[in-house]
Amino acid sequence: MPGKMAVLTVLAIAICAVAGFIIGRPFGLTAVMESLSTTLMGAMMGAMLGVMLPLDSQTFMLVSMDLIYLGSIFFVTFYIKREDVKETKSGRDLLPSF
Repeated sequence: MPGKMAVLTVLAIAICAVAGFIIGRPFGLTAVMESLSTTLMGAMMGAMLGVMLPLDSQTFMLVSMDLIYLGSIFFVTFYIKREDVKETKSGRDLLPSF
């Protein structure tokens, strides 16, 4: 839909909000709020980037962003698990907000 950046942005926000809610729901209210705010920002930026990119580089950008996303999720999950193991070994109970 070239030239309809506003429609694309609103459509991306709506689709990503539904996906963010579905993904965050099993993890609780905090995860839902985080996923909704993250998808809001990502949807706006993604729609603008998609409109601005030339056709020959859209596939490259899509694959690159997917690999960067998967790498960052891997590292975040790795460090969360590592902190959980440290916390379990120390035997201290921290406040749930920490």
